[in-house]
Amino acid sequence: MKTEKKRLAGIDLLKTVAILLVLFYHSRMVLETNLCYDASLRMKIYYIMMSLTGACVPIFFLASGYLMLSRPLDMGRHMRRTLHYLLLTLFWGALTILGRMVKNGETFSIVGLLRELYYLPSGTPSHLWFMGTLIIIYILFPLIHAAWENCRSGLYFFTAVLFVMTFGNTALNMCVNVYDYFIRTGVNPDAGINFFGQYNPFTGFHAYALVYFILGGLFREQQERILKVLRLPVSILLIVGAGLLSGLYGIFMTRSMGSYWDSVSGFYDSLFTLAATIGWAGLCLRYGGKGRAAGILKWVGSSTLGLYFVHFILRAPAISLFRRLGLSNYYFVSTIGFFIMLTILSSALVYVGKKIPGLRKLLE
Repeated sequence: MKTEKKRLAGIDLLKTVAILLVLFYHSRMVLETNLCYDASLRMKIYYIMMSLTGACVPIFFLASGYLMLSRPLDMGRHMRRTLHYLLLTLFWGALTILGRMVKNGETFSIVGLLRELYYLPSGTPSHLWFMGTLIIIYILFPLIHAAWENCRSGLYFFTAVLFVMTFGNTALNMCVNVYDYFIRTGVNPDAGINFFGQYNPFTGFHAYALVYFILGGLFREQQERILKVLRLPVSILLIVGAGLLSGLYGIFMTRSMGSYWDSVSGFYDSLFTLAATIGWAGLCLRYGGKGRAAGILKWVGSSTLGLYFVHFILRAPAISLFRRLGLSNYYFVSTIGFFIMLTILSSALVYVGKKIPGLRKLLE
């Protein structure tokens, strides 16, 4: 029982780190410039600093696998939870579209509004791609769980192929980009090649998330052995080293393409981000959970979805306020200040919302 509490405390810490990284990554938007328009050393350091947040979303997929693959499958409960996430996606998507209509004066016909809702995971409310991917994982989960329990070798084969066709494909694209720039005529902005063509069944959605999900289950099962390898210095080295390499590669891509290349959201299926995610897991899962901090982390751990939804709605007006006050041009100071403000406001709204019975289910 004691070990179980420690593991759950570690997951609370891991999810807290993940949502804070998401909020910090999105706080970069308070600046009115980016690496395309400012190639100074200060901007490059800032860009690399933001690249350290690269594991933000993959951590959530790993945490889901850590929790779900370790317990028996209750199909009734699982189907209700899948439906719950689908309805949450539609609700928050509709709220986002409504906010856009009010802000920009846009109007939609009934058919147009339904079309917007249908394409939510890949449409204008782009933050909801995460929910679309999570729902796909939930749809596939009964098969993954059955293989986990009864055909582990088959699951390992599936994961290995999935890894090669997602992370491996991205690594090959990186090699091609570097080769094109230094050996040929420069990087083609459309150089996102699917090297496996028709033999790659993992196109059309963020399939790499399944690798993180299954990795989470392995972390739970082999946690003691893994943490012996992922000691504190090793975990920190993975996080910092992966962030540095992601940032340097992003600088190279931005310079060679002539357009902004996102080293975070465009790089979740890279070996660098995978290494950083493993590093964060190694750092957080050894946490035992004591004192008042454990209670705070437990609240944040159960509120990450609400914080994810709410901060996105608050972000645009908060950015406008920051810019009107002339606080958006100080790079690190502006980003950190905006991050603190966004975190406090989002947490306050979620805290109050969870006290209201009708809203609680929308924030957990």
